[in-house]
Amino acid sequence: MIWVIAGTRSGREIAWELLGMNYRVIATTATIYGSRLMGSHENLTVSMGRKGKDELSMLARDHCVRLIIDASHPYSIEVSENAMAIALEQAIPYLRYERENVDSYECTRFRSYIEAAAYLEKKSGNILLTIGTNNMSFFSGFDKKRLYARIAPFMGSIEACEQQGFQPGQIIAMSFSFSRDFNSALYRELEIKYLVTKESGDDGGIREKLDAAVDSGVEIVLIERPVIQYPEVIYDRSALLKRTGEILNG
Repeated sequence: MIWVIAGTRSGREIAWELLGMNYRVIATTATIYGSRLMGSHENLTVSMGRKGKDELSMLARDHCVRLIIDASHPYSIEVSENAMAIALEQAIPYLRYERENVDSYECTRFRSYIEAAAYLEKKSGNILLTIGTNNMSFFSGFDKKRLYARIAPFMGSIEACEQQGFQPGQIIAMSFSFSRDFNSALYRELEIKYLVTKESGDDGGIREKLDAAVDSGVEIVLIERPVIQYPEVIYDRSALLKRTGEILNG
């Protein structure tokens, strides 16, 4: 059994490529929505919900996991650290599939949300936050009239924004990749001057979001990707599948 940590579109695609190669896969997702996106297959087991290290360790043992492929979001630090610890404890090979950085854009870069918030607090103009609801609190001291949050359309996410003081007109709850033109129109309509985003990598429409910012004269405020020491990192999907075969088939 291969355990795929499938918190991203790439993770889902990797799981299905493995299924197409007749591997048995257990995919873990944090949300019901993520589990639904996984689909169904006779050789696919989906485990949904946020789990701690002990639960994940039991999952690996119960399903006789022979390989861990970590395709979680680049900012899911705890998930990756738990998976690496389990791999070490149970002598399971671990591969990290990492999205390539999108580094060809001129950005104002920060290592933390605190630094980014301190920078923007001194600026004027509207701000679009595309950083997830868990990080909204870093901007709690801002005038909410100049803040907009683009989030996934889940009740919990909307409630989290409301708890931070966002009004309905400041919440953009939509879940799909947006075109360059759509992003440009959104920036113009909301008179956005600053886009706050993560260094998530070339996946999920980030290029369209950044291209539109350049087109619209919007300053890109980038939260840099956390630095994690993975035992083995692979950036190419074909190379990942080849390495999987080498590990499992000798």
